[in-house]
Amino acid sequence: MSQVQDETVVEARVTLTRADFVGASMPYFWRRFRWGFYGCLAVGLLMLWPVLSPATDRPSAGILPPIEFLTLAALSPVLAWLIPFLQFRRVPEEKRTCTWSFYPDRIDVVSATSRGTMQWSTFEKIQEMKSAFLLFPHKAIFYIIPKSTLSPEGVRQLRQLSVAALGKNVKVDFAAYQAKDR
Repeated sequence: MSQVQDETVVEARVTLTRADFVGASMPYFWRRFRWGFYGCLAVGLLMLWPVLSPATDRPSAGILPPIEFLTLAALSPVLAWLIPFLQFRRVPEEKRTCTWSFYPDRIDVVSATSRGTMQWSTFEKIQEMKSAFLLFPHKAIFYIIPKSTLSPEGVRQLRQLSVAALGKNVKVDFAAYQAKDR
């Protein structure tokens, strides 16, 4: 290995908090629930229209079915918040603290109970959000690297490493990218 690849480019000492976990997970879960939300809202409104229309020549199913669909639509954002909140409770305490070391050719992770090395190609995509980087080894599984654990230079370097390693599979927070990299 060359000397450049042995030097840590970016290091993040992460102690994952509930706020970091829920804040980073909520947009992901909202994307999963949004079509259910839109579907329930549309069906509820379509079912409500005949109930409220003045035409009496057609039978009405009553007000209860549309209210049920509208209630499901109203509960979707609550579920998008509740699921990550409950999932955080399932993460063992010893796995909430770890050190991520990012190199041009790999990522090393060390926690109290384990140590591992991952290649950048392990990840399907990396998404930069306002407060964190999400590293997806699978479309439904991700690791959270809060930006608060990185210096401003570290955020920029991690963004550059991610783009260099995964190219089009990195979703960058372009507002932050344009403001800080110019």
